[in-house]
Order: sequence, then structure tokens, then C-alpha cells
Amino acid sequence: MQTIPHPNHIGPAIDPANRESLIHWLCWNDPNGTYTDDACTTEGIDQLTLKEALEIYGRQTEEL
Repeated sequence: MQTIPHPNHIGPAIDPANRESLIHWLCWNDPNGTYTDDACTTEGIDQLTLKEALEIYGRQTEEL
């Protein structure tokens, strides 16, 4: 797994080409968010794509 740290990155290492890795980090960073496939299904929303997960990761790390 190749990990690329964001300049503001904290928490678990991520693989930016791996959707599950990003979702794991998003859940760690925002435990109340709706990121997992199960949570999305429960909320009646589409599951996150890799592109969407990357965009959310980028926004959340900019806020750190």
C-alpha cells in the first residue's frame, strides 16, 4: 500500500487509491458522519465513490 500524507494529515495512514482506506480515515476523523456503505444504505443515500471520498478527505484535512 502506498500512502501519501497530506500536509495537514493526522490519524490513520491512507492509500488515496483505495476507497476503503479513505472511508476508514473519514470515520476516524468524523465518527458522526455517514461514510460506510452500511451507514449510507441506512440513511437512504448513495454509497461514496472513491472520487467523493477523496473530495471529502481534502476538505476535512484543509480544516485541520
